[in-house]
Amino acid sequence: MKTKQRRQVFNLVIFAIFSAIILLLSLVPYLGFITIGPVSITIVHIPVLIGVMIMPLGYAAGLGAVFGLGSFIASFIYGSGPIDLAFQNPLVSILPRVLFAVVASLIFYGFRQVQKTKYGDAIIFGVISVITNIFFLYGGLALANTINAENQLLKNILVPVFVGIGGILIALYYFFIDNKKLRNTIAIPSTIMLSTLFHTVIVLLSVGIFKSSALDQLGTGVMELIKLVVGSNGLIEIIAGVVIATPISIALINAFPEHIKLDINLKKEENTNDITI
Repeated sequence: MKTKQRRQVFNLVIFAIFSAIILLLSLVPYLGFITIGPVSITIVHIPVLIGVMIMPLGYAAGLGAVFGLGSFIASFIYGSGPIDLAFQNPLVSILPRVLFAVVASLIFYGFRQVQKTKYGDAIIFGVISVITNIFFLYGGLALANTINAENQLLKNILVPVFVGIGGILIALYYFFIDNKKLRNTIAIPSTIMLSTLFHTVIVLLSVGIFKSSALDQLGTGVMELIKLVVGSNGLIEIIAGVVIATPISIALINAFPEHIKLDINLKKEENTNDITI
């Protein structure tokens, strides 16, 4: 009973700290949201993702709600463009962020279950590699078409650059799998990547569904906007999420093993000690 109570207290404390960080990033101008063109790049999703890795689903969903509430309030304080003002609708600002946190938790849980299988790490690596290649190839093409659809030279430059970045990320994934101490944490960066991509898409879809007038003011459709954002803002958010949230999540899991329980079967290597995650 004491262990359960301590874990509940731990979750409440972490939830309060992360909620404060999320609101700080959301409400201080240019701290959590950086406006470029018609949309904003955000790093506010990072505390939510870390919470997903270390807390139960209910707390993670709560962080998503705080994220949405911060966006909702911020849209009244310093919203300027049509997309920013669209977040004054809670169906655009709050609902997608709660769904983002819930889906991220489910993805993380799914990856952890896959890791229990004999070839779990290889399966995750293969899935993420395919998605990464498609995403960066498509992102490079989408960004080039958005800038100048008729400029073939621009496509010839951007696409290889994007594919190269994707290759670097795949190499990092392989490093995780090949490293004995990090092997059991491969689900973390994998979840961050897929969840951030889902967040970008679900937020823009909510704008198209619940606040289509914002897109009319921009003279674009929801699919065109998704193509633009996925190839630019979304890419930056994914990289920032993987680079920042992954080491912090691993550090917290290692620092508080008695409070953070992950149901991943640790794989013991010959002549090595148990690996703690």
